[in-house]
Amino acid sequence: MVKSRDTSIVLGCFTRKPLKNGKEDLYTKNGDLLHTGVTTDEATALMAKYTDKAKAKGIPTKQYLDDVVEARKLRRSAYKKWIAKFKQKFHKHFDGEIEIRYLEDGVTEANRSMVENGIPYNKRATSSFFPLNWDVTRVKEEVAFVYEQMLKSGKQYNPRATNRKFTHMNSEGTFNIQIEFDELGNFTNAYPKI
Repeated sequence: MVKSRDTSIVLGCFTRKPLKNGKEDLYTKNGDLLHTGVTTDEATALMAKYTDKAKAKGIPTKQYLDDVVEARKLRRSAYKKWIAKFKQKFHKHFDGEIEIRYLEDGVTEANRSMVENGIPYNKRATSSFFPLNWDVTRVKEEVAFVYEQMLKSGKQYNPRATNRKFTHMNSEGTFNIQIEFDELGNFTNAYPKI
């Protein structure tokens, strides 16, 4: 039996646990994972970012971290509940390369080229995109969270409606997300509403 020593470092509301590859995992003091496999400098910057966001909201860092963890749990729960609503059409929105402009809260926008029937054309409207640090799973969790909020608000999906859209604040309360449905109630599109 090999015994290993706990080399975790507790700093205020955070716990940093070194990994063998020279990186570390960042947890809340309560043991909830915030980030995995980050460098020491990245962990320090992330702790400062969380602390600054808590100060900006006028709440203690521990309360802010508890809110972040709770929002993640709500997103993941909603995603598991509504995973069947993500159809193949929705996934096509994650392809392609474009020039982007950075906006506040990590949201980006761009004028985008589209291809229809094999013919490229420039889209007139400006497109908005989710923050670059969000992976596909995070986007889906947020979309499911917004859908869950739609149902909690009392609004129901109506297949005969011509406007099959709903907008609600993301789980962190930093920007609105608009979701769109097909006639069967499946998600076909979602984007930051700026």
